[in-house]
Amino acid sequence: MAEAKPARIEIEMKSTSLVIVRKQVSDFEYTISETNKLGEDQMDDLEIYQCKCEICQMEETHPVKTLHHRMNVLLSRLDEQQRRWYAALEAEKIGHGGTKQIAMITGINVNTIRRGRRELEDDLGGRPAERIRLPGGGRKPVEKKSQPSSQPSKKK
Repeated sequence: MAEAKPARIEIEMKSTSLVIVRKQVSDFEYTISETNKLGEDQMDDLEIYQCKCEICQMEETHPVKTLHHRMNVLLSRLDEQQRRWYAALEAEKIGHGGTKQIAMITGINVNTIRRGRRELEDDLGGRPAERIRLPGGGRKPVEKKSQPSSQPSKKK
């Protein structure tokens, strides 16, 4: 009697990381692949900030307008701390008034850019390399609310 070949299902999910997991459970084998490629429809969905500077508000084309757009395209692909550090670096290159100017170009709050500048001055000393947020950062887990029981409690 020939041995039955396990059923196979492949699932592809698009995200920003590459993870391939292959599992076999008794007669069932499955593969989950996550790719870092964005589909064309996802590329269109990414929101790119429109610069608010005087030059970018003009109708005619200008090299600065192209540069600002490219900066915002790059920022749309970075995570939150990378955006903060890139904006801080650009602000430092400009010098006096750079933080306010980069805030206008990128839409990033001036306090966020200042924080990025402080972190860069410390050579990113307090920032973990393997994660985006510090431990304990982000939303707290939601606690389940239990429904009151329809049965009377048995108290003695």
